[in-house]
Amino acid sequence: MQQHQIQATHYANFLQRLADNAGEKVSKERAWQDFFSSHPATYERIEAVKRFHAQQASKPQP
Repeated sequence: MQQHQIQATHYANFLQRLADNAGEKVSKERAWQDFFSSHPATYERIEAVKRFHAQQASKPQP
């Protein structure tokens, strides 16, 4: 996404809409239920994307 200059927040928003449409409860409390899952909980993915975006936004632009 970074190589194509796509903001990471768009991906976080997409994940949120996807979870909303599926009726999935996206919250920190739900994340423990996905502990044994082979993939991170949607909440954890969204938070990771937001952290990445914040890190990229704080870097000086060339």
